[in-house]
Amino acid sequence: MEAQYPGGAPVVQPASSLDNLRGTKGWMKFIGIISIIGGALGGLLSLIGIGGAGRLGSGLVLINIISLALSGLGIWVGSVLFQAGSRVDLYLLQPGEPTLAEFTAKLKLYFVLVGVNLIIGLVMVLITVISVWSIIGQIGSLGSF
Repeated sequence: MEAQYPGGAPVVQPASSLDNLRGTKGWMKFIGIISIIGGALGGLLSLIGIGGAGRLGSGLVLINIISLALSGLGIWVGSVLFQAGSRVDLYLLQPGEPTLAEFTAKLKLYFVLVGVNLIIGLVMVLITVISVWSIIGQIGSLGSF
């Protein structure tokens, strides 16, 4: 039985598109697993850092809390990408609009999460550059005495 879209139109599956999906699903799952492992390791290091940073100042605790949140985001990103790869498996077994919609929804969420992560990273870099610039300026003004 040929798969059909709602309304009766047959689902057309070009061989090259199916080959691309077959070739992509393994990489999606692999990168998803690596992201989950990286997020878990980052979270563990952040927790260790929070415990040790308390003696050194609240600024380091805040940085480690932000790192912990970003680690959680990394785990979420990896999980979503792995799920997208699993949706490809399902689509290859049961082609149809609902399965394809699930796959593209997971892929969309993945790109949104990566975009948010990039924005957060850029803001953190900007804050770091401004902080270092301020410290260098303060050190430079000490030499004028």
